[in-house]
Amino acid sequence: MKYILFALVLLFSCKKEDKPTDKPTHVIKYEASGECCDLQVSYRQGSLKTHTSTNNFSWDYTFTAQVGDQLEISASSDNTNGFSHVMIYQDGALLVGKNGFGTPQVTAVVK
Repeated sequence: MKYILFALVLLFSCKKEDKPTDKPTHVIKYEASGECCDLQVSYRQGSLKTHTSTNNFSWDYTFTAQVGDQLEISASSDNTNGFSHVMIYQDGALLVGKNGFGTPQVTAVVK
């Protein structure tokens, strides 16, 4: 009996290390702009891919994401004939950007 009590005391007195269960989060900002109205934007937030249309020359969207999340944005201006810019920022720093005619697209992973 004394050995069982001793084993229980040892078992419950051992300190378990707390392991973080959540990955760190970061602020992500997507930006898109074009030389003409009718800017078409497609972007990914987590596993959800979304398409939006705006009558403005520029568009941006800010959200939080976890380390390892996939990021993606593409944009076209004037029904894919115009010049467009797309950028992805993480915590205010530019991760990736691209300019071009047609539909420029960039991808990145949250670091």
